[in-house]
Amino acid sequence: RFQVLQSRKADLLLSGDTHLVEREIKEPTTGVGFAFSTPFVYSGIKYLGDEDMVRCAEEEQRFDNCRQLKICVLANTTLSEIIARLFPSDFYTTMAPYELSERYLDGTCNTILHEFPRAWLLHSINASDEAAASKIASTYIGTKNVAYEPLSIVTRQSDPEFSDVMSWAINALMYAKEQGITADLSKCTPYSSTPTSASELDFLLGVYCLGNSIGDARQIMPEDGDMIGGKGINSINNGTCMINTLPFGNLEDRDADVAQGDLGRIRGSDYLNCGVVVPDNFVGDLREATGVVGMSVTYCTAVAVALMDGKEDAVELFPFVESSNVSYQALHNGTVDILAGAKAKSEIPG
Repeated sequence: RFQVLQSRKADLLLSGDTHLVEREIKEPTTGVGFAFSTPFVYSGIKYLGDEDMVRCAEEEQRFDNCRQLKICVLANTTLSEIIARLFPSDFYTTMAPYELSERYLDGTCNTILHEFPRAWLLHSINASDEAAASKIASTYIGTKNVAYEPLSIVTRQSDPEFSDVMSWAINALMYAKEQGITADLSKCTPYSSTPTSASELDFLLGVYCLGNSIGDARQIMPEDGDMIGGKGINSINNGTCMINTLPFGNLEDRDADVAQGDLGRIRGSDYLNCGVVVPDNFVGDLREATGVVGMSVTYCTAVAVALMDGKEDAVELFPFVESSNVSYQALHNGTVDILAGAKAKSEIPG
């Protein structure tokens, strides 16, 4: 599928592809990087199958009765990479999607690792006989999430504006859900003139004309993951995780080129120049700051450590007051390499 996208036979992928840092840098089947939108769902990866064997898999046990554990997983996916890290190869079998239900029903495996276990169980298995129907009815879905995977729209990196449009469309759905905006045919009107740039697009038209698909999706598979705007992921930290991290994938590449562009320039210098947005009334030393400003400083330091081979002091901090746009000008003209603490604002068009 990535080859199809790269060859321009498709403009985007919307097939539940996991956003991996590896795929941003160098996707294995094509050798190039791709752009990923804001995640539209965090899939909850779980085991399903025989209850005793599912519990064995969840506890990563392989002795006594758990020696009978046989896990089926989709080949050439992040799921197969996850299971390879958890179990020796004689405990699992990889296969194509169309084989999964058949291998489960014929006993090749007694457990399955899947990112949408309930939806797969309801929609992917054709219980053509009584024995199959009985096995399906007794299938147990585990209670532990092996991992959360951010699923995103994938586009080519050669058109960043188009890639941004994909994220803006998803963000519009998130905003609509947050604000309680639903279908409204009175606002489902065509443009008076054709938009000439992405900034002129009204991304809420999809909500006004068709409704908000986020709520519908949660009804379809309520136990299978966290839809955007659903269970608190990537929202205000009230005991849940504030930011769900991106999985790295495999970042080892012995044939990788020497860092070029901005990355090469920064690594060739002594410091990372990091802008930090501060409140208008901020006073004091940035390095002693707490709260959001302190988080921004920590972020700057973490990036510097990663880029400068572990040197914690290889960062220069530049404060910019929140009410001014000077920070963006500094980022644009190269005074700073990155900007931390800037706020993204959502507004209803009109």
